[in-house]
Amino acid sequence: MTRRVWWAAVLVCVVLLLWGLGGCPADDGASSEVVVLHDSTFKANVLDSEKPAIVDFWATWCGPCKMQAPIIEKIAQKYASKVLVGKLDVDSAPKTAQAYGVTAIPTLVLFKNGHEVKRFVGLQQEETLVQAIETNLLQ
Repeated sequence: MTRRVWWAAVLVCVVLLLWGLGGCPADDGASSEVVVLHDSTFKANVLDSEKPAIVDFWATWCGPCKMQAPIIEKIAQKYASKVLVGKLDVDSAPKTAQAYGVTAIPTLVLFKNGHEVKRFVGLQQEETLVQAIETNLLQ
C-alpha cells in the first residue's frame, strides 16, 4: 500500500469515527419526538392525521441524511404539539418512497390534510424548514 493510499484510509477512518461521535442518528434515526414511519404506518400516522406533518425520507448510508437528522430533531422538539415530525427509511419502506416519487435523499415532504403541500430535496437548513412549516402547515 502506498503512503498516499494509507493516509487516505486513515483519514476516512478518522472522519467516520468523528461522525459517529458527533451525533449520528441512532439505529432508527429518530429521537423520542420523531415518529419512525414504515410502509404499514404511513397512512395512519401522516395521511389520516389531524396534525400536519413533515416527513424526512432518508437512509442509514446517506451522509447528507445524517447531517439533516439533528435539524429534524430540533424541528420535532420545537413543533411537538403542533406538527407530526416523521422519518421514513427508504430502504425499509420502499413502497411509500416509490409512491411519493422519492428518487434522491434526503427528501423532506410537508403534508396537510393528507396531501403534499411542499417538498425539499437535499440538505435543508433549520430556518428554511421553520419558514415552510409556519407558512404551509400552521396557517
